[in-house]
Amino acid sequence: MDLKGLAAAQQAGDARRLASYLGNLKGAYTQWLARNERLAQGWRVIQEAPHVNAPGYDLVLAQGGVYRLVETKARARLSLGDLHTYVFKHDITGELRFNIEYFTRNLTQADPRTLLRSGNFEIEFYLNGPDSTRLAQELIAQMGGTVARYKFEDVEHEVRIILKAVSQ
Repeated sequence: MDLKGLAAAQQAGDARRLASYLGNLKGAYTQWLARNERLAQGWRVIQEAPHVNAPGYDLVLAQGGVYRLVETKARARLSLGDLHTYVFKHDITGELRFNIEYFTRNLTQADPRTLLRSGNFEIEFYLNGPDSTRLAQELIAQMGGTVARYKFEDVEHEVRIILKAVSQ
């Protein structure tokens, strides 16, 4: 590789690193926005991600006997496939399902079985970006509604899905 090729490769690597850094910065800011909004509304933090891109939910909140799982996204593109760890379409029925395996693995500060038994929780996708309203509308269309179902201990439950679109 000649010097021009080496310089171009270096610039491409620098651009990728910069884009990754900016993506993490936008993600951290979006988590901060969602957290502050929910705290101002009186929600209490049960669990939160230790850093951007950490596995699990960004926030797990409680208020008045309701638990809310918050996942923040600061992306230009987002599809239902990107949210498969949270909700997904059942292969056979096409019904929107809540991913209880992921939930059980990633809820560490409360007993996931208690929440699953109660059925008294919701999941919020907090979308931040210039096209977040469009993304929310597209996700609702892909999901076919704002209710996901799950079965736990032979009882069928529903999880309300909230799509919050902001551009900040």
